[in-house]
Amino acid sequence: RVREISNAPELLRALSDAFPLYDVLPFDSAQHSLPEQVRIFASARAILGAHGAGLSNAIFAPAGAHVLELMPLVVVQASVATIFWHLCSSLNITHRAYLIPPALMVPDGPASLHNFRLDPPQIVAALQRLLPPS
Repeated sequence: RVREISNAPELLRALSDAFPLYDVLPFDSAQHSLPEQVRIFASARAILGAHGAGLSNAIFAPAGAHVLELMPLVVVQASVATIFWHLCSSLNITHRAYLIPPALMVPDGPASLHNFRLDPPQIVAALQRLLPPS
């Protein structure tokens, strides 16, 4: 299943306003061939993404890139919680996890493990702490 950010348009606006020197682009792997995905991630300086298979594209990011993984708190106890930290660490990519509390999960099934909303100012602040000063 795909994890969706229920207020993605609001988040994209906040990120674009806060980081005018970056190209803030939404990404859906289903819309791109594998070579296109490689090209997009190979030019990424920062990646913000939900914990899940799509974040595996970080393997194509250049050394020195930065990843902010959006991780529902319920995933933290799972055996896969550190998989992207390991991936990034082995490639000299800075990784931080942003934990999403249960209150921000959007019901999408019995466990509500997939969809969530975010507080855009908090995400902007988390990225500002992660990225080097420009």
